[in-house]
Amino acid sequence: MSEDAPTRVGFWSYATGVGRKVAEFTRQPDGSVAFRVLDRSWAGPAQDYYDNGVPVLAGGARIPATAGDEFLRALLQPFRMTYYGFLDESDALPAAASGAAPDRQAADSAGDQASDLPLTGVSDPDAVQLRPIGPARGLSVEDAYRVLSGLPPGPVEVPPLPDERRDRP
Repeated sequence: MSEDAPTRVGFWSYATGVGRKVAEFTRQPDGSVAFRVLDRSWAGPAQDYYDNGVPVLAGGARIPATAGDEFLRALLQPFRMTYYGFLDESDALPAAASGAAPDRQAADSAGDQASDLPLTGVSDPDAVQLRPIGPARGLSVEDAYRVLSGLPPGPVEVPPLPDERRDRP
């Protein structure tokens, strides 16, 4: 085991607008990687990485979960995912022996659904906090698409058709 490798990597879903941890990868004392699903409805991509390996963006190969530390490091490479993200949680408070939080251990063993867990925000201290710097007006969906396309917001003026095209049936 390498000291610079993460010991716990959380898989977070941001699809509902609030960060929610849906799966977890944990390095075991023997160097293997354990996988735990917290919310089955959102943990599909994490299950795929665990079953089929993590694609290495630089080379195109896949690193299997049996690679241990290398697999955990590969999870933390930058991905182009909008609704999901991996977070190194190695410095998080130690969990109980089963990997569950102590106050949730009994409920988890009773078959409690992870969807009943409270929503939590991202606890990354390096996360960027965006605050408005002045009065902001909201954009309609159409105006937002126009701005993202490089066009000014507002109504679109459609020029009239030339006379020769108006006469055609």
